[in-house]
Amino acid sequence: MAMRLRNDLAMAYFNPFQVSEQTDTLRVLQTDPVDYLVTPRVLACLLALPVLVTLCFTVGMGASVLLAEGVYE
Repeated sequence: MAMRLRNDLAMAYFNPFQVSEQTDTLRVLQTDPVDYLVTPRVLACLLALPVLVTLCFTVGMGASVLLAEGVYE
């Protein structure tokens, strides 16, 4: 599943780059375009997901505490 996600992200991200030949430039520089362009975005998503889940959980718990105090007092 992770490889399929990586390939889908790569294709969605590379199509605009094919027009401007930026991926060809990376290949000339002997750099893998997937490693250079897609991998940092996937790593950023993997790092941001736990932070966002924790933030949403905290906000939800705080809102429920405020609501419970308002209703039951």
